Amino acid sequence: ATAVVLLAGAGLLTRSFVRLQTVNLGIQTENLMVANVSVDPLKYEGPEALNQFFQGVLDEVRAMPQVLSASIVDKVPIRHPWTNWETWDSDNPPDESRRAPLAFARCVSPSDFDVMGVPILQGGDHERQDVTNALPPVVVNQVLAEALFPQEDPIGRRLSVNFIMAEVREYEIVGVAGDMRITAVSQSPPFQMYFGFARAHPMPTNSRHLMVRTQGDLASLVSAIRRKALERDPDAPLTEVSTMTDVVSASLTGNRVLSLATALFAVTALLLSMTGLYAVLAYYVSRRTREIGIRLAFGATGVHVMRSVLGRGLVLVSIGLGVGFACAFGVTRLLQAQLYQVGTTDPFTFVSVGTGLLVIGALASLLPARRATRVDPVRA
Repeated sequence: ATAVVLLAGAGLLTRSFVRLQTVNLGIQTENLMVANVSVDPLKYEGPEALNQFFQGVLDEVRAMPQVLSASIVDKVPIRHPWTNWETWDSDNPPDESRRAPLAFARCVSPSDFDVMGVPILQGGDHERQDVTNALPPVVVNQVLAEALFPQEDPIGRRLSVNFIMAEVREYEIVGVAGDMRITAVSQSPPFQMYFGFARAHPMPTNSRHLMVRTQGDLASLVSAIRRKALERDPDAPLTEVSTMTDVVSASLTGNRVLSLATALFAVTALLLSMTGLYAVLAYYVSRRTREIGIRLAFGATGVHVMRSVLGRGLVLVSIGLGVGFACAFGVTRLLQAQLYQVGTTDPFTFVSVGTGLLVIGALASLLPARRATRVDPVRA
């Protein structure tokens, strides 16, 4: 019964983990490198100087032969699952009866969507000449555009953002991007808005992240990028270097450990229960040796004897399954928060566990049953 509960839990977690690994993030993670570049803000006079430094590094990285495309962002998807602000259609501000939706804010350099393989569905990307626009430009994702402007064209509309510690600012929507899972693999794409660094939201950062679409040897490319950054600023190290595939994999570490640990306990319980079943039936046969001998002497066949021992073993397995499933239906509800697109009473998992245990139970009963058929009536 314990093995049933653990196997059911392990099965649910494993199926959930497999589905998580096949989720479409909306980002092309293959051959995409990410790295952090941080500088001392005291060495730079304001945001414009910071922007010039990072733009210079970006231009040099783009010129490298191993680089297909590159961009700079303030937060890496999945790795940095924060920060969100209240936002609304400037022409339709929220009132006391409804709350403004929260959208995750990101600062990105031009062509960032191309680097990540995210399509621009309407309008365009940020322009480097955005300083000439009447309002700072912003790109929103599809779900936010549909929520704020249902069945309307959002391009050119004004978007208000409440940064809490600063005043409410207005932006002009210049594009609608495809949806990405930026907070977690298991969470559907949330509302998102993307600003340019030139006229970004009022909280600029001195730590930014390179996203580089690469080809060839990654190790040599990392060394070259590190040299370029240090040439511009000896106090600007390249850290947190990894591939986007590794970032996604690292975010699933908890799911991976939980599923493996549960599977290990389940297999241990299964081995113990099957070993115990074999031992009980072997003892059962040894205690009934004389009875079996008499039955054989009076005409019972080996099939009859084997059926008797196997039947006893399968009765024990069936009782364990009944008790185990009753417990499993309650215990697996505790895993609800850990499961992705798998119900706590997933029929495939429970049928597989039941069938598997019946087969293994029959195999564990088979050896004692075969031994019973070889009893010599005279010796017995």
